[in-house]
Amino acid sequence: MRKTTRTLLLLCGVILPVLSFGQIDSMLRWEGGLILGGNNYMGDVVESNGFLLMQTELAGGVFIRHRITPNLGIRLQVIQGRAAGDDRNNDDPGRKQRGYSFSTPLTEVSLLLEWDILGRQRIVNGNPLRRWSPFLYAGIGRTAINPKPDFGNPTNPDLLNKIQIDLRRDLSSLIAVPLGAGVHYDLSRQWSLSAEAGIRPIFSDYLDGISLAANPAKDDYYLFGGLALGYRFLPADRDGDGIPDSQDLCPELPGPTALNGCPDTDGDGLIDPEDDCPLLPGLAERNGCPDRDNDGLVDPQDKCPDQAGPSENEGCPWPDRDKDGIIDREDDCPDEPGSVQRKGCPEPDADQDGIPDGQDVCPNTPGIARFNGCPDTDGDGLSDLADACPNDAGPISLRGCPDTDGDGLIDREDRCPTEAGPASNRGCPEVTETVREKLRFITQNVFFATNSDQLQEESLPVLDQVVQIMQEYPSYHLQVNGHTDNIGDREANLELSRRRAAACVNYLQRKGINQERLHSAGFGSQQPIATNDTPAGRRVNRRVEFNLFLPEN
Repeated sequence: MRKTTRTLLLLCGVILPVLSFGQIDSMLRWEGGLILGGNNYMGDVVESNGFLLMQTELAGGVFIRHRITPNLGIRLQVIQGRAAGDDRNNDDPGRKQRGYSFSTPLTEVSLLLEWDILGRQRIVNGNPLRRWSPFLYAGIGRTAINPKPDFGNPTNPDLLNKIQIDLRRDLSSLIAVPLGAGVHYDLSRQWSLSAEAGIRPIFSDYLDGISLAANPAKDDYYLFGGLALGYRFLPADRDGDGIPDSQDLCPELPGPTALNGCPDTDGDGLIDPEDDCPLLPGLAERNGCPDRDNDGLVDPQDKCPDQAGPSENEGCPWPDRDKDGIIDREDDCPDEPGSVQRKGCPEPDADQDGIPDGQDVCPNTPGIARFNGCPDTDGDGLSDLADACPNDAGPISLRGCPDTDGDGLIDREDRCPTEAGPASNRGCPEVTETVREKLRFITQNVFFATNSDQLQEESLPVLDQVVQIMQEYPSYHLQVNGHTDNIGDREANLELSRRRAAACVNYLQRKGINQERLHSAGFGSQQPIATNDTPAGRRVNRRVEFNLFLPEN
């Protein structure tokens, strides 16, 4: 491969200076791409009357092309594949009986000179004008090989001697002379597709590693054909007008070549960047602007472009102090700009919001133009007319009403506006079955001293669980009801049940629960949940119940 590299460097040093004297203009282009095709070996292990399609081997590589002139370019390419042949693929019985075969990796590095027959008409300023263009190529290169011939099982001593000589030859690389033809097809400004086919004479009979043992009088060669996908490295052209940015005076605006890439929209001979009126044809001395009445003021600055007037009257023959386009002598309100329909007077605006009453949907309330003169008090993007909550900002989807907890119910309809909950529970979180089960447990595990409202020490951790539940449900209130069994005086039991319920409330209040959320009552022995005829039943009836509920207001 070092010999191949030295040879190609020498070729570049000789050919490139020669080609540099060719025509180099804006067509100078670099192109690179991929090649995919096949090699077909021609030599001692092939039919004498033509190549065998079955001996075609896949090949591919890369290339880079430099266009020197519109018709002439050079291409440096590397193609890698294989070459192979086998006597058993021949129809000749003698060849089949001989049984030679070989296979070799094949790497070609070549420098080609291309003649693009229609190149001058093919591309101008990077734009394809003729999609199809045939071309011819010729060049030189080095082909690296490493053939592995198989001579079968010969017994002839003379043939065996020739085989030994063939096997001792240095076959690392060969000189190749690629010759061929093809056709280019331009897919776009930057992409092209080429098809080509050519022959590679190598001036050697050792491509297959076989010479003296076969036909030394005839050199081997191989064919290559394939498709190449190319990408042109065009100069930057931001405006896509075909003129490279380096040569384009207006690289951001497409324009013709005659004006160095700048547009002249109004066609007055001045390019748009130098034209004060790029959409109106005008005079060069007026920087491209027209002056129809020739009063020295260009039309865009002239209030009376068809009537000459002094500059102090803005080009009008009569003054117009309020500059509403109606001259003072015809203006009923010469110091206030107005409309022609009102003879120069402004439209009435009762709320002074700058929107005339005739266009103001809310003429008596100052508003904004976006809502046709109506206000948006809460600034939520809905006018007060369409806002169901004009003083509280909310999303448009909820007609401007807020939904603080995001549960889909607006705050004014939500019993728990800061806690998300389903609509079925008026926007409040539902008490889970787990919490209800915990309250049922607590009901049976709050204990007092006998005939007293003094909480026993073991009841305090149970009541702390109630505190935690109240903190988890800040919108709920708690009803605490005391109950007793039927032993003893009825009125005494009723008073005891009230005091025990109040004792629980007082404990919860001391733990930080707002007293407004706590409610207590006593029912004595009036609401038993078990029989009072047994000790177990009476123990169940002596209880304090805890019930969460949502207040109506």
